[in-house]
Amino acid sequence: MQVSPVHSAVDAAMKGARGDAIMFVWGMAEAVSFPVMAEMSQVWLGVAQPRLLFRRATAVVAGSVAGVAFTHALTRAGARPPAPWTRPEMERATSECLDKGASGYWKQALTGIPVKLFAAESGRRGMPAGPVLLHAAGERAARMFAFTAAIRILEVPLGRTAQRFYGTYLAATGLTFGVLLRKVIRHWEDGGR
Repeated sequence: MQVSPVHSAVDAAMKGARGDAIMFVWGMAEAVSFPVMAEMSQVWLGVAQPRLLFRRATAVVAGSVAGVAFTHALTRAGARPPAPWTRPEMERATSECLDKGASGYWKQALTGIPVKLFAAESGRRGMPAGPVLLHAAGERAARMFAFTAAIRILEVPLGRTAQRFYGTYLAATGLTFGVLLRKVIRHWEDGGR
């Protein structure tokens, strides 16, 4: 089967421990300031090596939890990391989610609110790091592994086509992500309604 040169390049870049490190850094960066959700690392990079999707999911989750810990500590100390592509209504909703404690992290999964806002708000509130990291780890793992399972299921019938037309695949999924992200931002610009 013919494989796209783009796929070959991504596959080579993601070999072994280097691929795990890339995924860890993506997860951490997203929980600090990076504006592209952690799950997209699986869509764009993880699928290059489908047999490693769940291993890579673990690396992303570990990075994400490390990023939550870092952001929590930064904001607890009074710093404010940049949060691009977020809106004030997202911050208000995050605050409401955390009113009852660290278990509010579980509401992050389906809101479209980046985890970095939860990490920042819990740090500003001085919430204890233990419960914050416990709930963040549970939520991040549940969301990432559900997303990864869906990708793995779709990869079975579509994997060879994606490998052959990887550049087109990246462009199409990037465009789709951009459109959906814009809808989420508009939703929050309209007050979250």
